Amino acid sequence: MTAIGVSRGDLTKTSCDVLVNAANSGLLGGGGVDGAGPMHWEHVGGGADLLADCHRNALAIADQLGATSIAFPAISCGVYGWSATDAAPIALTAVREYFDAHPQSQISKVQFVLFNDEALEAFEAALLLALGRHRSSGSNSGFGV
Repeated sequence: MTAIGVSRGDLTKTSCDVLVNAANSGLLGGGGVDGAGPMHWEHVGGGADLLADCHRNALAIADQLGATSIAFPAISCGVYGWSATDAAPIALTAVREYFDAHPQSQISKVQFVLFNDEALEAFEAALLLALGRHRSSGSNSGFGV
């Protein structure tokens, strides 16, 4: 079973095998998921699919590497214009669907590490919807798939 959780904090201080970030290996923009750039502009088609693919592809790479834990930020909830309220359900649904399609995955922990209260609240709400469960109390909520 894979535990999926959300918390507020600093992604770089998270203890996971894989930290998904917007930077390349030199920690400069233009690489990592930033290079994929799922934009939330009305005239850009496929933005939601790109955002979901970012999450699914990161999970697939983590599985290929033999990782057992992975941490995500709120991908594209910055300069690419997504609100956390719009992005969170896409992200959480993509993660849940990945594990539905890959029951053999060795990843046992997925953590969304959010940078502010707005993002935390949006991801907590989306987690409830994606997993169809009731929220537990506390800011480090999580459930299993």
